[in-house]
Amino acid sequence: MISTHTRILLGNKFGLHDMAGDVGEWVEDCYQETYRDAPTDGGAVESCRPKFHNARVMRGGAWNAIPAWLRSASRDVEIPSIRADSFGLRVARTD
Repeated sequence: MISTHTRILLGNKFGLHDMAGDVGEWVEDCYQETYRDAPTDGGAVESCRPKFHNARVMRGGAWNAIPAWLRSASRDVEIPSIRADSFGLRVARTD
């Protein structure tokens, strides 16, 4: 594993840089087993279920993950009260 300065590598087709490998990123979605009841407009799943201990989705892989998890389609489930050095979030801004 290596570290680099930000924006050294080319951005993706959306102009985003450095999107994988730092930490698993918390997203707004509450966890559910399938996408069957997910919003079709790109919105978040906002109703957390006690069955899953009100868990949330984490996407992408962290610095300590296996390569198969280092992609945005990688989807994990975590309880928000759990803390780890491999969990985080992405701060974004628009100009």
